Amino acid sequence: MHYVSHILGHEGTNSLISALIKKNLATDIDVSYDHFLNAFSYLDVNLTLTEHGFNNYEDILEIVWAKINDLKGSEPQEYIFNEYYMNCKLSWQFYEKNNAFSFVTSIAERMQRFSTENMGDILSTLYLYKGFNK
Repeated sequence: MHYVSHILGHEGTNSLISALIKKNLATDIDVSYDHFLNAFSYLDVNLTLTEHGFNNYEDILEIVWAKINDLKGSEPQEYIFNEYYMNCKLSWQFYEKNNAFSFVTSIAERMQRFSTENMGDILSTLYLYKGFNK
């Protein structure tokens, strides 16, 4: 989910949002995801549409699904992982405090997926990755 959301939310050349901006369909993108009780996950793609985009939402759906299908048909790329890895490493290095309730809830949820041996990694697990594994 990290990898997919990173690619879909990327704002560089040949990205999903750059294609939508070129066609005057959208101006901004925000991609997020979440996991629930190790039972299911979801991916959320939020777009800020232009008036033209609002009136032509079918075109947007085609472009988004085409990008997702491109991802399904390609193998994971190490350079994309490395880019994401560096962003996460910087986020961990300059971690900003957030709402205490959200912080504790997040840790409690993650504790369900950790064994006693690796509980020391619970704080950094969303930010530090051990390496690329295709």
